[in-house]
Amino acid sequence: MVAHGQSRGLAQHFCNAALPASNYRRLQRFFQAIRIDPATLVRLLIRIACLHPPWHLALDRTDWRFGNTPINLLVLAIVTRRVRLPVLFIVLPEMMSCRHRTVP
Repeated sequence: MVAHGQSRGLAQHFCNAALPASNYRRLQRFFQAIRIDPATLVRLLIRIACLHPPWHLALDRTDWRFGNTPINLLVLAIVTRRVRLPVLFIVLPEMMSCRHRTVP
């Protein structure tokens, strides 16, 4: 699922004459009504955003907490001027971040 901030940013990249707020509302209605597999969703978002290869990609590992639950993700995203469009993510086992490790 596309996160709130990401869908707002994605709405600015639609290839149409509508206002970004209208495109954002269109995305909200779409994601409320449909269930599709992740690969199809990525292809759809790339097409809606008019992103054409070659793409600039970012690979990022991020760790944060949802309450007391640690979440550790490896995310591959397509980089645009205004938004990073996640196209793949993998949930990693809980690990300490690099800043907490000691170097021997």
